[in-house]
Amino acid sequence: MTENLNVEPELSEQDKADLNDLYGVDADDAPRHTLLRIWSELLSNIEKSANEKISMGIAGRIVASYPKITFQETQRYHELYHEYLLDIRELLLATINDHPGCADVPPDDDLAENYELYKALIISWNLHLDSIEREWVAEDPESHIKFGALVDVRGNLFSQMGLAGHLDTIGFKMDTEEIVNALQSVRGES
Repeated sequence: MTENLNVEPELSEQDKADLNDLYGVDADDAPRHTLLRIWSELLSNIEKSANEKISMGIAGRIVASYPKITFQETQRYHELYHEYLLDIRELLLATINDHPGCADVPPDDDLAENYELYKALIISWNLHLDSIEREWVAEDPESHIKFGALVDVRGNLFSQMGLAGHLDTIGFKMDTEEIVNALQSVRGES
């Protein structure tokens, strides 16, 4: 069992004002939930987002990040990006459904109660995205688009600013070697 190392992030005055605008309450009274609940809510609007028109700003960011993608191809990037996120959400919801009540534990008990679920999610998300990467073929006319969409989904999940970065906030620790060993074990490589 892992020691509960929950650390409350320091909120700036702007953070507190934003929370007040969003929830109509003081920051100290803002709703708190497990990361499983927060992630499922964050990923609940994928279809809505996928159906929105791509703005000039987003298209510009995609083209600037991936110069081989043209403005005309940003729609396909948008479709693939959301398709990959739908797969990720499916894995998250399956975990929540397979473990009734896991998303509803008190936030202060989140790490202690759900550590193994977070670990399993990181592994399953990596396995899924690795399978997409293994199917990638450079000669595919859409290889550049698939590359960009996959890189951005990984970034949203595994960067410090992404969903998995939230795990650091509650004290979750899983070193890279442990992840690699787990992935190799699941793949039958060890």
